[in-house]
Amino acid sequence: MLTVLTALLGLVQGSLFATIVLRLPQARPIGMARSVCDACGVRLVWFELVPLLSWGWLRGRCRRCGTTIALVHPLLEAGSMLVWIAALYLAPGDVPERFAWGFLGASTLALLWSDFADQLLPDLIVGSIAVVGLTRAATLQTLNEAVGASLLAGSLLLLVRWAFIRLRKREALGFGDVKLFAALGLWMQPQQIGPALLIAALATLTVALAARVQPQREIPFGPGLLLGAWIVFTIA
Repeated sequence: MLTVLTALLGLVQGSLFATIVLRLPQARPIGMARSVCDACGVRLVWFELVPLLSWGWLRGRCRRCGTTIALVHPLLEAGSMLVWIAALYLAPGDVPERFAWGFLGASTLALLWSDFADQLLPDLIVGSIAVVGLTRAATLQTLNEAVGASLLAGSLLLLVRWAFIRLRKREALGFGDVKLFAALGLWMQPQQIGPALLIAALATLTVALAARVQPQREIPFGPGLLLGAWIVFTIA
């Protein structure tokens, strides 16, 4: 029964975050707006909104206009469900702690998709990581340490951003990266911040060199930050 509940929570998070990732670049409402087909704008009914199952039943197309449903929906829904289930069985701690890691893992998938596709790190997703991180730290009675690590992470990245602007006369890091690292800092210990940032920088530089990215072309730094964070989480 717990596995079923975990899968449902993952599906719901994946569905919600897929909507955010899809609508944000289009400046479409996210809050209480009714769900509609992205192509024809027709309002969807309840059986077209069941995470993953509706996509399979509709064969990946709108039942009215026949337009293909964006793959971000089934992929994030399925990925989030699998991450939550993996966290339930593999993450340390009690069930709420494992749920927290499942939430962070599913959030990571959504942020990776958004940053690679649109170079955006949605505040709603980053903010939710911060809220869950704060709640987790308060539960574990490590709130002061978590807040200190978050402030250190945000300050370090702000310093890097300022230095790059002064030296290169252009902006290479956005405030979205700063907010993301500060949110991830709530999940870390202060001594993990430096290694996570170093891994992020090396990973991003390696990708840039391997892809032979032109100097004037920006590549997202968010995936590097997420990679660095998860590596220090794993080896802690």
